Amino acid sequence: MICSTRATRPTRFPHRSNFFFLRLSFSISSSTSPVLADALPAAHNARLSLLLQRGRLSSDQLRQIHAHVFTCGLLEDHLVATRLIGHLALSADVGSALRHFHQLRHPNVFPFNAIIRVVSQKGLAGHCFSLYRLLCRRSLSPNDFTFVFLLKAFSAASSIKYTAQIHSHVLKSAFREDVFVQTALLAAYAGGDVAAARQMFDEMPRRNVTTWTLLISAYAQSDRSEEALSLFLAMVEGREVVPNDDTMVSVLSACSSLSSDGADKWRRRFLQVAGTHCRNHTDTPLVYLFAKCADIEGARRIFDNMHRRTLVSWNVMITGYLQSGYPAEALALFGGMSVTPNHITMVAVLSACAKVGALEMGRSVHECILVTGPKGILECNSILATALIDMYVKCGSLNEAYSAFEKMKKRDAAAYNAMIMGLAIHGLGKDALALFSQMQSAGVRPNDVSLLAVLCACTHAGMVEEGLSYFTAMDEEYQVPRKLQHYTCLVDLLGRAGRIEEALKVMKGMPMEPTCHAWGALLGSCYMHSQLDVAMDAAEALRHSSPLSSAGYVMISNMYAAGGQWNEIVELRRRMKESRVAKEPGCSWISIDGVVHEFLVGSKSHPEHQRICETLDRLCELQILPL
Repeated sequence: MICSTRATRPTRFPHRSNFFFLRLSFSISSSTSPVLADALPAAHNARLSLLLQRGRLSSDQLRQIHAHVFTCGLLEDHLVATRLIGHLALSADVGSALRHFHQLRHPNVFPFNAIIRVVSQKGLAGHCFSLYRLLCRRSLSPNDFTFVFLLKAFSAASSIKYTAQIHSHVLKSAFREDVFVQTALLAAYAGGDVAAARQMFDEMPRRNVTTWTLLISAYAQSDRSEEALSLFLAMVEGREVVPNDDTMVSVLSACSSLSSDGADKWRRRFLQVAGTHCRNHTDTPLVYLFAKCADIEGARRIFDNMHRRTLVSWNVMITGYLQSGYPAEALALFGGMSVTPNHITMVAVLSACAKVGALEMGRSVHECILVTGPKGILECNSILATALIDMYVKCGSLNEAYSAFEKMKKRDAAAYNAMIMGLAIHGLGKDALALFSQMQSAGVRPNDVSLLAVLCACTHAGMVEEGLSYFTAMDEEYQVPRKLQHYTCLVDLLGRAGRIEEALKVMKGMPMEPTCHAWGALLGSCYMHSQLDVAMDAAEALRHSSPLSSAGYVMISNMYAAGGQWNEIVELRRRMKESRVAKEPGCSWISIDGVVHEFLVGSKSHPEHQRICETLDRLCELQILPL
């Protein structure tokens, strides 16, 4: 009577009645006759199977069910066993799933599929193959799920040896033309043998968008951009299938590996195809290629004329603006988005906020992520969290940056680097070095960016000896090869401390050719410490390194002005004019009501330029601003 009453109570899963049913079963099976105990499983297994078909179960609930399976003799019920193995794996108890499987005396293909899937998800390719051999030794016939689960493990492990063996079995089975099995085979080959993947692709009687995308992605990830893009054009020109967003991501990955000449070549090739029926599919790559070829206006024209803008095309245009040095335009475009942004959009927007110092807009984006994004995305998505940290750091809000850093569940090297660099550029050298030590204690291995951040911290805090110590330890202690940026930072460290001769010695002893940044760092130090003789040599080297840069001329001009050498300034300006070097105009941004306004020195491009000038004139007349 109690059982009947509780079984009909309307409750949400997990149903207490089901677990009361299990407890009652335990009591009956341990206290009644063997005949009743034998009859009990047949009456209960359907209900137990239904219970296991529901959502995730707690560990306690699984233990009760597991015990019930043994007590009531349901161990050999294949449906119950299959579902129980899946639930044990969901609870991260793979060992129990394996033990339960091996206790089955006569499993059929379904428990085999369940345990192969569990082991596959753990990336244990060799163990998966051993289970498959066991299945074959028991004279069982694998089905399409068996092959798909196996091949997924081999794809993740790039195990071509196992893939080839399973391929031979597939060819002898009834699933040799099954599209899902063939797609799984293609994915497994694509992870380690692109030539075999191409042969598999060419031999497929039917291809879908997934198979095309898999091979395009395999080419792109193997740095074979030409083949990837050729295959994409064959895909859209053949009208066999329609590319999806995943296809576009793979195509854009291939485009990102192109050289400048290669990008221009494929831009012209895509423009030829765009004149036909394929335009809808080539517009997004064209936007990317125009931006890569430094024609951001052309990219925007393609974007504005697109018949249908997907999230991928919006992201490409926003990122194109950002990478071309137009962060304000990137933010303006984001404000007009007609589709829901994703984490890639937010990373680009946060980077744009960081470049223009738009703290309030960055905070709004942060709030938008928390409200509209998946729960806990900032704690789990390290790329997005790192972009948020970087934005707060560059906008001057270290407390908010550190709060975002602390909330991350798993901090990788990029997150530590962003926070260390943030502390460094704000002059908190000791805090930066303390966080670097914490990074190593947490088991996160420093990389070249980590050491660059540490050297920057020492530079901004004036900790010369500590910086020299870290620079020396890069090879031996950290196994991080020194790059040009590290040498440049060392030059800056020594130069700021007035050790100009040592900085010059580092410049001459570099294993690579110094760039304009290195000469600029030395020149800046000479300006700071009034070392005009060395500054002239550095300025000359800077002009050779970057002929169109005005930085060297400006610094030397300032040094002449400080010494009252006006004739030299006139001569310097004459040389600039002859060399057609123009001083880069100053630029500033302000954010008003979520809109970023950009101002260039001498520019009248702002739409409110006339009103701004009139207002400034009135303020001057009222003596609120100095004339």
